[in-house]
Amino acid sequence: MGRGFTGLRVTGERTWVLRGLPGSERLIEYEALAERVKELSCIGGLGELAMREDLSVPEILEASLEVIRSGWRCPDLVQVRIEFEGRAYTTPGFTESPWRKAAPLRRGGSEVGRVEVVYPDPPPEREPFLPEEAELLSDIAHRLSQLIELRHERDQLRHLNAVLRAIRNVNQLIVREREVGALIQKACGLLAETRGVASTR
Repeated sequence: MGRGFTGLRVTGERTWVLRGLPGSERLIEYEALAERVKELSCIGGLGELAMREDLSVPEILEASLEVIRSGWRCPDLVQVRIEFEGRAYTTPGFTESPWRKAAPLRRGGSEVGRVEVVYPDPPPEREPFLPEEAELLSDIAHRLSQLIELRHERDQLRHLNAVLRAIRNVNQLIVREREVGALIQKACGLLAETRGVASTR
């Protein structure tokens, strides 16, 4: 404390201390249950984000960082990075580390990114990641991959619908407009709007 540290945290495997004490098995069960609750809360939080139609995929990935972090045994000691289509989303102060675990993000069978959890400093345990945490990370990556796939398909469907509307509007324009120059200009305007770009005059 005298060196400017604000607190001290000691972690470790302590079931050997409790072994044989009356009621100790309940404490061990409680701690295991508490970890499962954290994992379920993490998955539930991701599910809530996935239902937010007002958020884009990048916004959801950004918001997912702290949700993912909360599912770990030592959330204050780990950092999270999500890489997707060449862009990285990270928790504040993210640093590379050899103590990490990653799972791929996939779309259409191809890898498009990954989710990574790291300990920037030497972890408190010899095995930094519990087997359950490895499973959790795979589950997180799978759920985010599903979200990415569904949003991609939704965007494609919206684009196709917009193209069909533009074709219909151009057909109606052909019937109404008799002047060739005006017809071409208006048709180009409709098609430009379909692509999401402003028409130039």
